[in-house]
Amino acid sequence: MKKNNFYFLKFVILSVIFLFFIQCHRNNQPIEEEPEEVLDPPGTIQFNLLKSALGQEMFTPPGFSTGIGLDINNKLVGCYFLEFGKVKCIGEITQIPDKPPVYWSIQEVKKGYGYIGVYTSTRDSWFFDASDTISATYFRLYVEDYIIKSEEVVGYIMKFHSPFNSKQTATEITVDKTEISGEFCRGFFGWITIMEPMVSWRAIRTEKWCGTIAYRNMIYVDVPPCYDYWEDWYHGDPTEFYGTKATITIQMEGYPDKIITVTRTGPK
Repeated sequence: MKKNNFYFLKFVILSVIFLFFIQCHRNNQPIEEEPEEVLDPPGTIQFNLLKSALGQEMFTPPGFSTGIGLDINNKLVGCYFLEFGKVKCIGEITQIPDKPPVYWSIQEVKKGYGYIGVYTSTRDSWFFDASDTISATYFRLYVEDYIIKSEEVVGYIMKFHSPFNSKQTATEITVDKTEISGEFCRGFFGWITIMEPMVSWRAIRTEKWCGTIAYRNMIYVDVPPCYDYWEDWYHGDPTEFYGTKATITIQMEGYPDKIITVTRTGPK
């Protein structure tokens, strides 16, 4: 009897030790965390976009003077767009791809895909009676589902978020040129390309004769011939305008300003 009790006690002790080591092993195992759900960013707007001739059925976001449309060929119109790719939600659109499938153009809409767009403010040049400030605002779109009528896709349920600023590594604004010049009374123009960062921007001109128009990440600079008296074309001595300058200041949140100089010169 004592012998049986001894074996039973030994079994119990070994069982406890075994369970102790099993528990310790489990405690040392890394805990697998559930992947964090990517949520829609604050300010996301859901809307329906129907196909229409020339994309005339528009969704106009708050603060935009032009809208986003969808033509009968299933193409986005109204702004410049690029395809980001297939995503699960709008929050997964995080940055402008280095090599997008199709760059800034009219994009075909596909369910489950994300798009990046850029809205430019009212065009501003010597020809347009507009403000002295132009701007470009980036935004993102997500195609959530179809809108079906009579077994035909007539539109899409979409989500919109703005402003969208792509993840960046740049610490300053980089442009392809900081000076533009041309002969007074002959008129001249030039392009300024913002190389990086690719985020929303605005540009302020100092002189009305220095026209500016926003295109995505580019600024078109337009100086018309002999412009200094719009109501009465100049007929006097032009030399007083030789060497006159204007500046265009490019501004982005979180970055030092970049200044472009535009000069009207004399004959070469």
